[in-house]
Amino acid sequence: MVRRLLVVITLSLIVLGFPKFAFSIVEGIVAVVNDEVVTQKDVNEFASLMYLQHSDEYKDRKELEQEIQKWRQEAVQRIIEDRLIVQEAKRQKIAVVPEMVENRVKEIKKQFPSTEAFENTLIAEGLTVNDLKRKISEQLMMREIVKKEIEDKIFVSPTEVTAYYEGHKDKILMPEQLNVDSIFMPFKDSAGVARSNADKALVALKKGEDFSQVAKKYSYSPSIGKVAKGELRKDIEDAVFKLKKGEFSSVMRTENGFYIFRLIDILPSKQLELNEVRNQIYRYVFAEKFERQFSDWMEGLKKQAYIYVK
Repeated sequence: MVRRLLVVITLSLIVLGFPKFAFSIVEGIVAVVNDEVVTQKDVNEFASLMYLQHSDEYKDRKELEQEIQKWRQEAVQRIIEDRLIVQEAKRQKIAVVPEMVENRVKEIKKQFPSTEAFENTLIAEGLTVNDLKRKISEQLMMREIVKKEIEDKIFVSPTEVTAYYEGHKDKILMPEQLNVDSIFMPFKDSAGVARSNADKALVALKKGEDFSQVAKKYSYSPSIGKVAKGELRKDIEDAVFKLKKGEFSSVMRTENGFYIFRLIDILPSKQLELNEVRNQIYRYVFAEKFERQFSDWMEGLKKQAYIYVK
């Protein structure tokens, strides 16, 4: 629920500037929330917003399309909750500063090469500037009412943080890390030049030259330093974690250039002290309380509302 709410209140506020999926627009009513209707167009727009927010997380198009279908299936309940939050914000007369809305519109406009391109995209989406401003205003109202009704009422005491640490001490660990030296040759001039320099650096290393001296000659960035599993690209991680102390890798290509890695040391997993994780535990306990209180608050809004789902 926490993740779900945070996605809702931090989403980009309009589908702008991306290759549009062919969502069919059907104006049928799919739900009623008090005196407001939810249409198929609302569902399609929600799926488009989710696509805009998350499409770069999926390399495989089939997997992305499956996720889009899931978003569409979840959309009605998500939209109902949004409508209830906005309605409650209006009931409590939550005010939105017009300048905040105008500033957000300006930020979105900056994503486009011209005002004409911005306006044409709105037209393609079947929207006007006023529609955009309304959406932004509603998102800001949602953020404010949630802050007032939930966030501002949550208190996490130092005692709770300590108790959580003591109860989970055996699981609060620093994972095993590798201290890694690296030589990086970017595609500054061309991939060919970068590859040639990478090969020269590798030959020098194989001849026994000191890694730091070769790095001074060929590398364009500092070493990557300490890394844990999950922090590197999978193929690079596999190669680096197979190295023994003092060993270096072959030349490895990335999106920006070529790397050669050397394993300096292996840092074993260790238990973290309370002062090292106090802030993280505070945020976690806060999030747990937020989740419970948001869920209770939302259930209360639903009980007081008239909701019909077709």
